[in-house]
Amino acid sequence: MIVRNPILPGFHPDPCAVRVGGDYYVATSTFEWFPGVEIHHSTDLAHWTLLARPLDTQALLDLADVPNSGGVWAPCLSYVDGVFYLVYSITRTVEETVQDTENYLTCARDVRGPWSPRVRLHSGGFDASLFHDPDGSHWLVGMRWDSRAERNHFAGIFLQGYSVQNSAPVGEAKCIFAGSSLGLTEGPHLYHIDGSYLLMVAEGGTRADHAVLTCRSDTLLGPYRPDPGGHMLTARLRPDWPIQHAGHGSLVEDGHGRWYLFHLGARKGLCGGHSVLGRETFLQAVRFDAGGYPRLTGGDVLPAETVAVPDAQTADAPLDETPAQPAAFHCDFAEAALPLRFSWLRTPARHSLTARPGYLRLHGAESLVSRHRQAMLGTQLTHIPMTVRTRVAVRPSHFQQAAGLALFYHTANFYALLVTWDAALGRCLRLVKRDSKHSELLAPMRALPPHGEISLRADVSAEGIRFYSDTGQSWREIGDIARQPVTILSDEYANRCLEQGYTGAFATLCCQDQTGAEMAADFAFFTMCPPNHPLLGREPI
Repeated sequence: MIVRNPILPGFHPDPCAVRVGGDYYVATSTFEWFPGVEIHHSTDLAHWTLLARPLDTQALLDLADVPNSGGVWAPCLSYVDGVFYLVYSITRTVEETVQDTENYLTCARDVRGPWSPRVRLHSGGFDASLFHDPDGSHWLVGMRWDSRAERNHFAGIFLQGYSVQNSAPVGEAKCIFAGSSLGLTEGPHLYHIDGSYLLMVAEGGTRADHAVLTCRSDTLLGPYRPDPGGHMLTARLRPDWPIQHAGHGSLVEDGHGRWYLFHLGARKGLCGGHSVLGRETFLQAVRFDAGGYPRLTGGDVLPAETVAVPDAQTADAPLDETPAQPAAFHCDFAEAALPLRFSWLRTPARHSLTARPGYLRLHGAESLVSRHRQAMLGTQLTHIPMTVRTRVAVRPSHFQQAAGLALFYHTANFYALLVTWDAALGRCLRLVKRDSKHSELLAPMRALPPHGEISLRADVSAEGIRFYSDTGQSWREIGDIARQPVTILSDEYANRCLEQGYTGAFATLCCQDQTGAEMAADFAFFTMCPPNHPLLGREPI
């Protein structure tokens, strides 16, 4: 079977994979979006389904006030003796030299939960992981952060014992690897393979210089010898390569002696050098050389766009098949619960699926630039081009009340098409662009009928974004304006406006009410799909 990368399109960074029998699970970061951590499942490495969002209570995860691109970083999913262990970091300060990070552990018998109350591990750094040694011992592995201005902030990879019985770290933490000359050493995972220990780390930062390095040791505590061939995966010397930012890897063996590397990467070429879809999850086939170090089977360090995996039924030669990645997502809010794919910004808002059957009711919360409590619900953009649509019933009576559709990167960069109120126009439509913390009205506000539902639409392409509304007659473009640049919704752009960016673009529904009255807005559906998709023909206007 030929698998086309990425296997998890859109914002799915920092993959950590584990195999349990014939099942593969991959956990990815969610940063400031709630519920925390996405776990995808597959039986063939080709077709993936979102199976669980384990950090789904505020007892496990409280993201109120976390900074943009803070929150849940680099989860580690592992399994031993019938138990899944999930280690995760919550980053609450993201500054040039200072990081405040909490590391926690939770566990479950079933990956779908319930997950146990969290155990606090330490706050020494981020990217903590858990290693289960064949001798029955358990070990915490993680990078150590040094905030002192004169020091290397990435102070090395540390190892410390962990007691499952006492749910607590044991003994002193020891540095087992200081990093290579590329620096920025993070994202560690430890493996026991053929009698030796293999340490895999990410280096170079999660941008253009990102890379994967492996080290070997005959004993758990080291010393760990870096691969004499250098980094096993990187695109840092090939800025023209279609997969950039390749790094932060995780290894899995398929039970038949075949190894695979899961890693993050970015497709900057989709939007003129800007990774609007964020850091995605990719898959590579791996072999081990005579020295025991893993190598990409292609014989190079560059990530491949396709990888051959055996068919799950034959476990032999690959089939001539390319599985389609599901690009369309439609929700008519007819079920008793929201789909797992939806995420809340930082904290879940007051909402209902029963107040008006067949609609999602959002109650207005804080402004779109708030880092505390917003009423914003959405999902990652996964493909370019893409069309996003919704229909909303809302009766604002104050200019501080609004509801509608937003294309959101973070609070410093977004577009919002909102139904609001104006003293001269009454109920009206407002299109706002926020660029590097500066907000701008993109077109004169348009009066709307005082009653009735309003359909909203955004067409996203590499060339830009167009916005439309419909009151029941036909789609009408918002303003006589050129396409708006999609690039402001990218990691690269965010880093140029003094706000770190790691999340990729989201399409969201939102409702604001700064009066405190918690105005209700009812959304009839949410649709995100490629242009001209058959789903659009079935969608109510």
